[in-house]
Amino acid sequence: MKHENVYELFDQIAARFSGNIALARGTESITYGELQQRANKLANFLISAGASKGSLVAFLLEDSIQAITTI
Repeated sequence: MKHENVYELFDQIAARFSGNIALARGTESITYGELQQRANKLANFLISAGASKGSLVAFLLEDSIQAITTI
């Protein structure tokens, strides 16, 4: 199974395991489906703000599950 990029692979994993826990930190956890929704929401926001392929985008985040979403 060949994948062109990481997000395509993640989309397939999220579809297959959408209800499974993807990340846990302390008492907080999110599923693959929730992580995919958060990542897509962030991507759509960045695109609407003018980011495109090759754009450099910086994030300043505290250590959290949300920080993983930005990756």
